[in-house]
Formats: sequence, structure tokens, C-alpha cells
Amino acid sequence: MTCRLIVQQFVTLDGYPAGLDGSMEFMASAAGGPAHAPGHVLETEQEPVADQLNATPKLVFSGTLERAPWGKWDEATVVNGDATAHICKLKSEAGKNLILWGSLSLAQALGTAGLTDEYQLWVCPAVLREGRTVWAKSLGPADLELLAVKSCGSGVAQLRSGTGKS
Repeated sequence: MTCRLIVQQFVTLDGYPAGLDGSMEFMASAAGGPAHAPGHVLETEQEPVADQLNATPKLVFSGTLERAPWGKWDEATVVNGDATAHICKLKSEAGKNLILWGSLSLAQALGTAGLTDEYQLWVCPAVLREGRTVWAKSLGPADLELLAVKSCGSGVAQLRSGTGKS
């Protein structure tokens, strides 16, 4: 079985994961603070799953980085090439699912390429009124299948939606 690509993202009630300037200030109170931001190295004292999450192999797509230290854990692997082609190759191999955090431009590129299988959005009780989106505007309307809804406390709800690609 090939692996699936899952985009995980915090968003506001009006659907924005970041302001026009890329800020995610709404997460400071709505989603439990910056420690829950994608890409943040969690400390064991903060989260019971920190060691497991931090020990999970990670890829960082960058045209400028040579290294991606990850606290006391193994460094993330830096990929300096075509991220879409790399993800396409990984998806064709058997293995665990791929989880995308922290890059709206990469989420948009992979969605446009038809590589995303599922979106997991943590909806926070905040409103930005304008901002950046998870989806590229060039995609147009999308029909997604609601897979699950879960209350996560602090007013945050997780919505899981499938693209029908897997």
C-alpha cells in the first residue's frame, strides 16, 4: 500500500491559517500557545507525546538551508530540490503516511499537483477576516468528504476531510 499525504493546519473560524503577513498570532491563545505551532520542538514536560513526535523522521524543503537541527533529537533531512517531485516519489513507496506541517506554499503546491489525500484542520475560535489560505486560488472549488469532527478542548475542533484520492 502506498502512503498518503495529510496536510495538518491550524485555521481560524473564517478559514485562515495565517494573516496576510504570515503571522499566526491567533494561535497564542486559541490553540494553546506557540508551543503547538507546527515545526516547534516540543519539550517532554509540555506534551506527553513530545519524545515520540520529535523522534519521528522529518524532511525540511528549503532552497537555502544546509542543516535543520531539531533540539536534542536527530536533525531533519533537508531537501533542496523539487518538493512536489520528492513527495510524489515518497507517495509511490510503501510506508507510513506523510504529514505536512508549517508551509502554506508547499501545501498549496502539493494540493494543486493533486498529491494531498486528506486535510486535518484544527479550527480555532478566532477570526482574522483576511489572510493566507491552505488552498491555492487557482484550484477553484473542491469537493471534500468530511471524515470526522472532534472537539479538542479550548474551543478548538478538528475537522478531517478527504480528497477522494485514496
